[in-house]
Amino acid sequence: MILEETLEKIKKPSQEAMERCRQHWDSIAKPLHSLGKLEDALVRIAGMTGNERIHLDKKALVVMCADNGVVEELSLIHISEPTRRTPISYAVFCLKKKKKK
Repeated sequence: MILEETLEKIKKPSQEAMERCRQHWDSIAKPLHSLGKLEDALVRIAGMTGNERIHLDKKALVVMCADNGVVEELSLIHISEPTRRTPISYAVFCLKKKKKK
């Protein structure tokens, strides 16, 4: 499949679903927009799915990191080893599943 065909299959976000989602979150007993980026993400997801009731049954965690050459240029030579280890440790920590009791 080529890029153009893929792009044609992507639908524009549903403005109606986004507005209904925004109204739903605004109606909950909390200060308006107090959840910040989380509310923004929920509204965007509603637009993508076309449904203001969001169900994220399938979840995934994507860990991305880079040192952008900082370590290689020796500007952070004293922390270069921990810098290399931290993303791996964090990924392992996040990916461990909680044990069921």
